[in-house]
Amino acid sequence: MNRYPLVIVNGYPQEISATDRLHNVGHVLRQAHQPAYAVSGDLWFDEANNLLKIYDGSGWST
Repeated sequence: MNRYPLVIVNGYPQEISATDRLHNVGHVLRQAHQPAYAVSGDLWFDEANNLLKIYDGSGWST
């Protein structure tokens, strides 16, 4: 049986399937405060709240 990485979706653990992949992901910022400059699609790991966030062009969302 193959096992895949777990993620939390809406509070429930789920396995990432073999076909789910992040493409064209560059550097993921890891810091406690939101970056001063971002472009749409940037990823930021908020170390203060332990959340991965994505910039949608107007703000950061989880």
